[in-house]
Amino acid sequence: ISLSAREVQIYNLVFPNMSDQESREAIRYKLVQLKPFGLDINQVEFRYLKSDGFLAKKSTQQRYLVVCASKDVIQQKIASFKEFGLKVTAVEFEPLALINISKLAGAPASAKDQLVLWFDMGARESFLVIESGGLAHFVRTISLASQNLTQQIQDAMRIPQEEAENAKQNFGLSAWVPEKPPGTIIKTAEPPKKAEGPETSVYNSLVSTLENLLIDIEHSFKYFSYQITQSEIKNFDSLVLSGGGAKLKNLENYLNEKLG
Repeated sequence: ISLSAREVQIYNLVFPNMSDQESREAIRYKLVQLKPFGLDINQVEFRYLKSDGFLAKKSTQQRYLVVCASKDVIQQKIASFKEFGLKVTAVEFEPLALINISKLAGAPASAKDQLVLWFDMGARESFLVIESGGLAHFVRTISLASQNLTQQIQDAMRIPQEEAENAKQNFGLSAWVPEKPPGTIIKTAEPPKKAEGPETSVYNSLVSTLENLLIDIEHSFKYFSYQITQSEIKNFDSLVLSGGGAKLKNLENYLNEKLG
């Protein structure tokens, strides 16, 4: 079974270098203070990943990505499977499982000295993962989801939800074109403007939301850089798109242009 990004609370903790046993005790003590979901520590299940590779080499301290979930939520999921005679053997956390699945699918793992951003846009939930060498170092839920895009089109174009969903799938960002750099070419008289087509209407209804997405991605990376690595990491090497929302036409070109 899997837990979505919204069903867990994630913490990035930093401690001096210590043994594995001491690390677990230090993390548990910190969670007692943080109270994930407002719960007592005995009502919480937690697991942690220790930073590895170039992030670890650049610091005398040890960083941990800690994932917490309510024991009640996990038990409810297990119970629903037991009703069908199925035995749960593992509980996965979707953002981390995504990285593992990419390996099983034959995708090349990033080098340990490279930093990769994963952006997964699902129908109801989106999240960002910062990964290096196959290990996640940072996870954040993103407010934008594919259903939000459909709602934006529906509201802007004043059409039923089904038509808005079809318009999103058919047109996406096909009306977007890269910004032209300033030049010295003399402009000729512009031809009369044509009536706005559906692809332009769809793009115009999404553009402000997509600009907010860019801000979310950039702020997430800046937080990771300044707060977690103390500005040791200045930029990332690539961005991986996944989820149904990644099918939005021209999205990869839009992000290439805007994120450089």
